[in-house]
Amino acid sequence: MSRAAAAVLAGGASRRMGTDKAEIEVGGRPMVARVVAACRQAGLDPVAISGGPPRSVPGVTMLPDAHPGQGPLVALAGILAWSPRPVVFVTACDLPLLASEVVVALVERLIASAEGGAADRPDANRAGDGRHASDLSRAFEVGGAFEVGGAFEVSRVSEVAAATRGFDGTDAAVAVAVTDRLEPLCAAWRVDRCRPVIERAVARGERSVRAVIGELAAVHVTVGEWSLLNVNTPADVGRAAAHGET
Repeated sequence: MSRAAAAVLAGGASRRMGTDKAEIEVGGRPMVARVVAACRQAGLDPVAISGGPPRSVPGVTMLPDAHPGQGPLVALAGILAWSPRPVVFVTACDLPLLASEVVVALVERLIASAEGGAADRPDANRAGDGRHASDLSRAFEVGGAFEVGGAFEVSRVSEVAAATRGFDGTDAAVAVAVTDRLEPLCAAWRVDRCRPVIERAVARGERSVRAVIGELAAVHVTVGEWSLLNVNTPADVGRAAAHGET
């Protein structure tokens, strides 16, 4: 049984695209289908699509948008309430170049952290290229980073989190992708730790996923920028298609 579920956010208004961007094709497949495929290739099960109209993607759970127009944090609260697994990976539908290795890295980094780093468990955590959790731990200890499979690297714990909470990278609540900036809509979440925090945040009127991440113990996984190319406009579709062919 998979240790993590996945959900793809597809309820946005797509104002800059001018049409439902989840169904825009890149490389002959709708973007939402490409993102679902990356989650499945990472071994996550079940996989859900949150928000928007019914999709022609077989085998997914459709999560209706109970509060349309309220943004991804409200959708995230619903996803955490739904998840049948203790960890759920959540990402946006407009990342058509998302690699399954990135998904694996985020989920496994979070699980390893929850297990205390897992350095003494040979089977507990391996990155996409087979590196062991002890390699990840050494990267954190020296504050460095190493490339994994050429697609992403593990970076040191958020300096803000370390400074404000003494957080050392173990027992994290969320593992978040980072390019040249934090990517809050590409992250793995521990349901038990995150659900109450997010539900309280929504109840008080918070709508920023980034702000809620600031309240949680977070580890960062640095990802190559092309893997998280955000497609919002017709020009972005051309960029994604061109890069996907290289």
